[in-house]
This record gives sequence, structure tokens and C-alpha cells, in this order.
Amino acid sequence: MGLLGDSISLECWLDPYIREVTWQQGSREIFIHQNLQDTTIRTENSIRWFSEIDINQLRSTLVIKHVQYNDSGSYSCKQHFERVIIKISTYVLHVQGR
Repeated sequence: MGLLGDSISLECWLDPYIREVTWQQGSREIFIHQNLQDTTIRTENSIRWFSEIDINQLRSTLVIKHVQYNDSGSYSCKQHFERVIIKISTYVLHVQGR
């Protein structure tokens, strides 16, 4: 559960052999990280949303700043390795007023 206006961090623990990570809100892809050779890849989607991968710690984090009511819903982290896609984490975010 998140309170209106707060920041939320959702984490996904990675397999060391992955090649791509996808974050989804419902069925909509929000972020795709490909070719994970760098130690840190950061993708800006907007002022409020960003996703970060830390390969050394085997973790991907989706951060939503200043949570709004329309951010409510399910969020999934999927890992891609060759032809296999594995859903690793699923979160359900319910935004509540203060």
C-alpha cells in the first residue's frame, strides 16, 4: 500500500545469466533493460518514474515518485534469457489518500 504523494520502490532479484529485464504495469511495458553488460543502467521515463539495474547486486528497482491514484495496479518484473521469459516478482499497489 502506498500513500498519496509518497515514493514507492519495488525490487526484483535477478538471475546472473539474464539478458533482459522488463517491468510492466498490468499488461503495459514500462521499462525494458537490454544487454546488461554495464554495472548500472538507469532509464528515465518521466520525472516521477525510473528504473535502475545494479548487476553487481543482482537487483532491479522500479521507483515511482509522488504516487498518484492512477498508479494503483499490478506491477511485474520479468527476466528474459534466450527464449525463456520468467515472471519473478509481482506487486499490487493500492494508493490511499492521507
